[in-house]
Amino acid sequence: MIACIECRVRWVCCFASSRNNDMRCAVEKCPHPPRKWSLFALSFLTVSLCAGLVYGWPALRRNLRDVGGSTLSEQTLGGIFTAGAWSTQGGRFGFGLARDSYGTRRTTLVSLLCVIGGSVGIALSDPNGAVQLGISLFLIGLGSGAQLCLQPVAGLFEKSGTVIASLSGAFQVSGLIFLALTSITDNRMH
Repeated sequence: MIACIECRVRWVCCFASSRNNDMRCAVEKCPHPPRKWSLFALSFLTVSLCAGLVYGWPALRRNLRDVGGSTLSEQTLGGIFTAGAWSTQGGRFGFGLARDSYGTRRTTLVSLLCVIGGSVGIALSDPNGAVQLGISLFLIGLGSGAQLCLQPVAGLFEKSGTVIASLSGAFQVSGLIFLALTSITDNRMH
C-alpha cells in the first residue's frame, strides 16, 4: 500500500485480472491520482546522485594522490575504500530494518544526511587524514539506503521490473559523480 502525500488516503495495488497479471492501482476516496512519473524522476535523481558514490573512489583516490599530495600507502587507501564499500553493502540491511520501523521518509532522510555529512567530510579532510577519509567514505556509503527506500516506487508501474532495473542503473551512474567533480578540479589546475 502507498499513501497519497496530500490527503493521506491509501492506494491499494492489486491484480486486475488473473489472465494478464496487470498491476492496477485502485484509488479509494482520493482526489489526487498517483504522480508516478514525478515520483520515479525524483527517485532516479536521488539514487543517481547519492546511492553509489563510493564507487567513484578511483577518481577521488587519483585526485588525492596527484593534486592533494597524499602520502597515504596503497594499503591505507584500500582500507578507506573497504570502509565505504562495506557500508554501501552492509548498510542496506540496517536501512531495511529502519524503513520497516520508522517509515520511508525518515529513513531516506537519514540516508541522505549521511551522504551530505560524508561529502562535507571528504571536502574538508586532509589528503593524509586516513581516519577522516575513512569515516567520510563510510558515511557516503550509507547513501545506498536511499535506493533501498525508494524502490517501492516501482509498485506504481505495470512493468515494475523495468523501473527497478533503471534504479539499479542509476546506482551505477552515481559512481561517476566523483569523476565529474575531480575533472573540474583538474581543468582548473591547468
